[in-house]
Amino acid sequence: MAQPQLFRRVLDAAHRLYLAFLPSFVRDQLQGRQQPPTKIHATTYLDGFRGVMSLLVFVRHFLLPWFPRLDHGFGQEIGDESLFQLPVIRILYSGPNVPIFLIVSGYLVSLKPINLMREGKSSLVWESLASSTFRRAFRIFPTPLFSSFIVMLLVQLGMFDYPYTSLPGHIPTHPKRLQGIIQQFLDWLRFVFYDLTNPWTWSTHLPFAYGAHLWTIPLQFRCSLVLFVTMLGLLQLSISSRTLALLSLTVFTLTHGRWDVALYLGGMGLAEYDLARRQKATVLPPSPISRDGRLIRCLSFLGWLILLGSGLYLSSFPRYRGITSATGYQWLYNLTNDYHYWHAYGATLLVCYTGHSQTSQWLFTRGWAQYLGRLSFCLYVVHEPLLHVLGYRSVELAWRLTGNDTPSMYHLGIAAGFLMTTPVLLWLADLLCYWVDRPIGNMVQWIERTSKRK
Repeated sequence: MAQPQLFRRVLDAAHRLYLAFLPSFVRDQLQGRQQPPTKIHATTYLDGFRGVMSLLVFVRHFLLPWFPRLDHGFGQEIGDESLFQLPVIRILYSGPNVPIFLIVSGYLVSLKPINLMREGKSSLVWESLASSTFRRAFRIFPTPLFSSFIVMLLVQLGMFDYPYTSLPGHIPTHPKRLQGIIQQFLDWLRFVFYDLTNPWTWSTHLPFAYGAHLWTIPLQFRCSLVLFVTMLGLLQLSISSRTLALLSLTVFTLTHGRWDVALYLGGMGLAEYDLARRQKATVLPPSPISRDGRLIRCLSFLGWLILLGSGLYLSSFPRYRGITSATGYQWLYNLTNDYHYWHAYGATLLVCYTGHSQTSQWLFTRGWAQYLGRLSFCLYVVHEPLLHVLGYRSVELAWRLTGNDTPSMYHLGIAAGFLMTTPVLLWLADLLCYWVDRPIGNMVQWIERTSKRK
C-alpha cells in the first residue's frame, strides 16, 4: 500500500511541476479555469500600448548586432538607401519605446491623486501619494534583482561565453566570467548597489554589466520620486495655477537636459488634460450637429491627424549622430542631433493622440495587446538575457541551414532566429510574471497593510 501511495505522490508532484512551467493561459485551460474577460477602463489601452512597446524593444535589440546601419536614417550617409530607414517604418525597430514607458508611467502614477483632488478628497490625495511613494522601490526593483541574479549564475555556468566580437553590428554589453562563484557573486553585488539600485547618480553611462537594458530601472525610480514631490507641491493649487507651474517645471527640466523627468511631468500634464476632457464630456449634453459644428469637427479631425503625423515624424528621428542629417531632418538636426529630445516630443504626441483616438484604443484593448501589457515589465526585464543565451545563437543555427552568402539568405537566417526566440521570450516572461512579479506585488501590498499604524 505504501508504494502505490508514494508513486501517486511522485506523479502528483511531477504533474504540478509540469503545470508550473506552462504559460499561464495554457495552465488555466488544463485546470479548467476560465480567464475573466478584461475589464475595459479608461486607461486599459495604455497597458496594451506599453506591452507593444516592450515587444518592439526586443525587436530592436535582436536586430542591432546584425545590422551596423540600423540607427542610420535614410540618406544620412552613402549606402543608407534602404526603405526600412524611412520615417515611420523606423519606429518598428528604433522608435521612442523608453520615452513612451516614461510618459505612460508618469500618467498612471499621477492619475489617481489628480482625480481625487478634482473631486475635493484632499485627505485621500495625501494617503494615495504616501502609498505610492512607499511601494515604489518595493515594486520596481525586486524583479530586475531576481533576473540579474539568474544572469550571474548563467555567466558563471558559461552561458554568456559567446564570440561577441564576430557580430557585425552593435556589440551588446555583457558580464565577464570570473574565476569562481564567490567572485562572480561579489561582482554582481557591486552591480546591484552601485548601478541598479543607486538613487544618488543621474548618470546613464554606468556599466550595467548584468543587464544593459536595466539602466531604465533606477531612472524610473528617480523620476517617480521627482513626480511625487511635484504632486505634493502642486496639487493644492488651483487647476490653472497647477497647469502653469507644471508647464514651467517641464521647460525647466528640459533646459537642464532632463528629458526623462520632463516625460514624467508630461505624463502628469496629460492626466490632467484627460480628466478635464472627460469631465467636460459628462457635463455637456450632446447637441445637434449644425453646419458650423460639422466644420469644427472636420478641423478637429485634421488637427488630430497633424498631431499624429508630427508624433510619427519626430519619433522617427535617427539615433545615429553623424556629420550630416538624414533626409527630411536637416532643420531638426541643426537644432540638436540628440535624438532623446525629439523622441520625447514624439512620444508625448503619440500618447496624447492615442488617448483621443477610439481606433487606437480599440487596437490596444484587444486580447493579444492586453496579454503583452500584462507581461510588459517582465518582457522588458527578461529579453536581454535571453538574447545572450539563445537569440544570437539561434541566428547562427539558422545560417547553418540557410547559409548567409547572399543578402536574402542573410536576412532569412535572422528572421528564422527571431521566430525561434520570440515564443521562448513570451514563455519566460509569462513564467517570470506568474511566479515572481505577481507574488512580489501581493507581498508589497501585505507589507504596506501590516506596516500601517492602527
